[in-house]
Amino acid sequence: MICALCKLREANKKNTHYLTDGIIRSCLNQDGSKEREKGLYFDLSNDSPFVKFSFQRNTSVEQIEDTLGRESSDQEQEEAKRIPFSVDNVFCSICEDIFTTIESGFSDILPLFRAANLSQTDSVILADGTLARLFFLIQVWRTSVCREEVKLSEETAESLRLLILNHAEASPEAIRQFPLVITYLETLGEEAEYTTNLVGLTNSRSPNLLFMNDFVIQFYERVESVIWFDFYGLNEEGAYHEFVNTVGDELIVHVFHNDKRKQFIHDLLHAEKVRPSVDAYINLFVQGWKHVFGELPSAQIQQEFVNEVLSGERALGLKYTKEQLLHSIMDFVNGRAGF
Repeated sequence: MICALCKLREANKKNTHYLTDGIIRSCLNQDGSKEREKGLYFDLSNDSPFVKFSFQRNTSVEQIEDTLGRESSDQEQEEAKRIPFSVDNVFCSICEDIFTTIESGFSDILPLFRAANLSQTDSVILADGTLARLFFLIQVWRTSVCREEVKLSEETAESLRLLILNHAEASPEAIRQFPLVITYLETLGEEAEYTTNLVGLTNSRSPNLLFMNDFVIQFYERVESVIWFDFYGLNEEGAYHEFVNTVGDELIVHVFHNDKRKQFIHDLLHAEKVRPSVDAYINLFVQGWKHVFGELPSAQIQQEFVNEVLSGERALGLKYTKEQLLHSIMDFVNGRAGF
């Protein structure tokens, strides 16, 4: 297989993160740990109403069993060998160095966000935004290469490829030709608070939307496509175009303060995952009840199921595996049947 970036060399690189590991790691690890490949995470980007549970290869057996209430399966252990949001044999080792150079440069910028007191400002202005733009552009382009949900036109994909490949010679005008709206989600508290953020993507195309822990990327292919839209409170109508970043060398990053971050994530999850999940769970329950009793459950019985089984955090469908839910439905129905 030929490298997707240079299109010359063999794609020999293993474990290339298409979303930068140093940014997303604290979100994926259950306790907010910065250690590599340690912790549990729940994939919210799949289309199933069930949240896919995964754990990383260095996660302790005790932590897995405490979370699942059972031993991990052979399939889960096999899947744990795969690094989340990474691919093998898509890029070559030389092109991986290009990504690393850009990512390392952004790590020097990161303290302006994570280590700063941003309570009195709604934006962070990077006077020379070239490096930061490149950093966010490689997230978009790599994800479009590695995940079919992120679609770019052939022209845009090729322009981004060449821009990244030849970034050292690229002009500032070429780098800022693609509108970028970047939001920083201020995350306060213990390290574990990062696990309340999201890592993933949507099927949206104008803009493409990527979630990277405490950063949200909105990418447009053309300036003419930029238009305000209300995405669960993420975008402010009157100020949206201030953060589009197509004019001037600076990059203006919108800051979402901690309380707004929590509300945004809550509203997003409830609309995109929670409500569809709960509806799917109730539908499965109705089918199970009808199979046992030969009739549909009354509205009262359905509400009792919701109150008894879909209670607390799991009622939101955030950490229910399909296996756990089916067992809970069986226990509820069998209990009412006197089994």
